[in-house]
Amino acid sequence: MTSDRPDLTVVVSHLIPRYGIEKVALGVSQMLARHYRVSILSVSGDLPADLNFPSQTLGKSLHGLSRVKSLARIWKSLDRRNSGVFVLVGAWVAIPWLIVAALKRTRSTIIVWEHSITSERFSVSMKWRVLSILAGITYKQAHAVVSVSPPLTQDLERLLPGRTIVTIPNPAECEEDEQTVEANRSVEPKLDGQIGTRFLMVGSLTVMKRHELALRAFSLTPKDAKLTIVGDGPELSRLRVLAANLGIADRVQFAGYLNDAAVHAEMLGHDVLLHCSVAETFGLVFLEAASTHLLVVATKSRTSDYMVPKFVPGLTSESDPQSLLEAMAQVLQPISVELDRERQLARQRRRSAFGSEIVSALWVETIENARIAARLRSGANS
Repeated sequence: MTSDRPDLTVVVSHLIPRYGIEKVALGVSQMLARHYRVSILSVSGDLPADLNFPSQTLGKSLHGLSRVKSLARIWKSLDRRNSGVFVLVGAWVAIPWLIVAALKRTRSTIIVWEHSITSERFSVSMKWRVLSILAGITYKQAHAVVSVSPPLTQDLERLLPGRTIVTIPNPAECEEDEQTVEANRSVEPKLDGQIGTRFLMVGSLTVMKRHELALRAFSLTPKDAKLTIVGDGPELSRLRVLAANLGIADRVQFAGYLNDAAVHAEMLGHDVLLHCSVAETFGLVFLEAASTHLLVVATKSRTSDYMVPKFVPGLTSESDPQSLLEAMAQVLQPISVELDRERQLARQRRRSAFGSEIVSALWVETIENARIAARLRSGANS
């Protein structure tokens, strides 16, 4: 490390609560700290106590329409930050930041790191349709646009015609060896074609995650099966009522939001991860499940079809309760030798595609190319 490393600021919407996008942002920041002087800037909310970087928050948490206040916060912040490299994590940060940066004519290098704007989302949500329109206008100003998966890259290329989108996958965390994982598992999956005893869902409780579909499929399982739902969100009350109406309230546990260590422990104690989201941009939870030998059943989407079973042992299903139920039973049918072989191959593929050294090299190359693009653009405008 040298003292003349360039400054790099990773800008996030928030860090508490810490879901997939926040975990990945901190993980990539840790990798890039070997090459840059990394700091974290949160547009809203408190900062977690375990940060290993210089960090700052611009104010209290913002939700819904109050997010418009981020424009004023960013305006004041850019009075003190007119140069360096800024990695803008997600649309909620990138759109207002790019608007303000254009008005202030900053000299900084700007990289948009997009995680969320998929065609599936903006086809069913007015909020995401508006965000996609604004992204199509503002992202053109960035010196680089990074996508986390091939499906998302396709959508961004349609949104930004003629613009090169760089695909950099999220890094897979260092996995424990096979023997250690098996020794730590508290539940042995059934491999005789029967429904497993414990199912797990992990994610925010929103309409997009389709917990209702999972509950309806789970209501068809034998009475000894259990379902744990990890996460919090606006759908919680409705899902509790639905579980009661389906007669499965005594078999469904709503565990609420859990930290990373607690989620890891839950994965070690379950047989199958259920994932029914309308769309995922990367599917970090799939990698987390695979690292604990938790089999996956996911409804079909471009991302789940990309990840399962090539990188993550499991099955994909059509989006109806009966098809999902059949996949829940079928995923546990392979004999142990076949399952062990499948896990080993998937693990090798994860290392090749999502290893930290590979991801780090892609990020450094992208950042340096963006710095060159910023200098060229600045020279052309001077």
